[in-house]
Amino acid sequence: MPDSGEISFMDGSSQSLDALPYHRALRDYLLTHESDLWRWFASAKAQEEYTEHLRLELLKAAYRLDAESHPDLFRVADEARERLGLSHIPLTLYQLQHSTQLNAALYYIPNEAHVVFSGPVLSLLNTEELQSLLGHELAHYHLWQQDEGEFLIADRLLQAVANDPRASASHHQSARWFQLYTEIFADRGSLSVTREIRPVVSGLVKMQTGLAQVSAASYLKQAEEIFERSKVKTDEVSHPEAYIRARALSLWSEGRADADEQIGHIIEGAAALDDLDLLGQVRVTGLTRKLLGAFLQPKWFHTEAVLG
Repeated sequence: MPDSGEISFMDGSSQSLDALPYHRALRDYLLTHESDLWRWFASAKAQEEYTEHLRLELLKAAYRLDAESHPDLFRVADEARERLGLSHIPLTLYQLQHSTQLNAALYYIPNEAHVVFSGPVLSLLNTEELQSLLGHELAHYHLWQQDEGEFLIADRLLQAVANDPRASASHHQSARWFQLYTEIFADRGSLSVTREIRPVVSGLVKMQTGLAQVSAASYLKQAEEIFERSKVKTDEVSHPEAYIRARALSLWSEGRADADEQIGHIIEGAAALDDLDLLGQVRVTGLTRKLLGAFLQPKWFHTEAVLG
């Protein structure tokens, strides 16, 4: 399938489900500045080791669902795959054992998609909300296969480096922001599948609260009120707060030209020296060099003490 495509909504509008600017910028940085690490994580050996370990862990930890016992679930899943252009990818669904926490996760294997449900998700969400949830998880696959799998390589590299005891604060921040932006992308996948924002938001709130009945319209108003009253920046590590995700979806669904820019302010906030990622370090270094260049421009100022 192509790297990205036009997603049509019920009102006739369309959007491109494509990687966010931060994904592309950080991917490009890693390709340039971490080429040795990149080659390892892109290697066939690394992929093979990861795949075999994952298959075994899924069989140990989860119950594998089948289409005969869950026909409605697989029908919804097939519709989600079709709307994301992933009908050619085999999909396996699981229910995690010994867990009551509401969650769902995609486990990526090349040319295969494995989605694991946790807690009473299948009984809590209605059909549209389940479709939204599956769209969210399958959107991860959609991203990982873009640009010949480079965003998947970047994600694994960043997570591995951030988990290393020698990692710096900028490595942790880069991995964190990359993951937060990935969840924003996956929410767009939900909207691309449902083609309307209501079931995406209601499903999101149900997963966060465990409530059986919620109002998407009410929560969207609540999110708007939060943004009207304060400057918002996420404090989360892996998933932005629900009201941020609802706001980000609204901006994208409306086709706002500045949607990515506004979302960037919400995820990253104002630049601070103690809160820089790898890209921020590059920007600050460049600004510092420009400042020094302007400061030292007069020849008479080039004394030994100043240059020292």
